[in-house]
Amino acid sequence: MFEFTLAEYLLLFIPVILVFLGLVIIVLILATRRQSGQNYPDKAELERREWTARQIRSLEADHAADMQEIYKLRDEVFFLGRLISMMADIIEEAGLLLPDDVVEHLRRQHNRAPIIIDPETTVMVQHALDRFFDYGEINQLAFKLGIDLENIPGSTREDKTRGLVKFVDRRGNMEALIKLIVEMRPNVPLPWLGGRGPP
Repeated sequence: MFEFTLAEYLLLFIPVILVFLGLVIIVLILATRRQSGQNYPDKAELERREWTARQIRSLEADHAADMQEIYKLRDEVFFLGRLISMMADIIEEAGLLLPDDVVEHLRRQHNRAPIIIDPETTVMVQHALDRFFDYGEINQLAFKLGIDLENIPGSTREDKTRGLVKFVDRRGNMEALIKLIVEMRPNVPLPWLGGRGPP
């Protein structure tokens, strides 16, 4: 049986050991390069990230500017709406008809357009109040409509009645007044303004 000396064993295993060490070194080098690549992106990647960051900042600035403009326009629309409502009151007080576009605006703002009452109906309502209601009942009607009769111009009951009817007509609330009159005096001959006939 062959016996090897220590030197012969070393000569046999040194190539294997060297190959193993070489493989270990290669693996370590590859791992180091990969780790370096992950920690330190290349120039193209850095440029892409910088471009993306600039785009995000630009979009954020544009969004902030757009929101400021929206808030400004919203305030302008609000005040224009108030101005239209005030002008509509003045036009109604002057006895003029509202333009169609203003009526449409009021319909959108208040979910309905004011009911246009013909002068004959207004006269009938005023006559009914003069004939069938005393001052206390007229004051009660005004209270139910949220109106202080003391603020209506006039010194006599007839003046107060006429002023109340005109005020209610200007506010487009004649339907509610007629409904209250019919509730208190069912036999008073007044037209029904509910749209589908009396209940």
